[in-house]
Amino acid sequence: MRILVTGHRGNVGVPVARHLAGLGYDVAGFDRVDGKDLLDPGQVKSAAAGCAAVVHVGALAHDTAAPLPLVRPRPRAGRVAYALATWPAPRRPDPQ
Repeated sequence: MRILVTGHRGNVGVPVARHLAGLGYDVAGFDRVDGKDLLDPGQVKSAAAGCAAVVHVGALAHDTAAPLPLVRPRPRAGRVAYALATWPAPRRPDPQ
């Protein structure tokens, strides 16, 4: 099973990608270090093609710029994060 990990070269993304790979998943990375841009829908769509899941841990570290107008706080974001964290883990791929 192929899983896209955004921010796979960051402080959170490295251990997440390594853990998923250790479980036998095919990990596809997406990171600014590699010239990828999460604000480019075409790049994201292309990277996610063929992936069964996306783990989004990409972020701008130490970003001091004003928030982008398309990013707004959402009062229920904590509930969504909790719901995602409590979903069953993806099925482990069969050994080949």
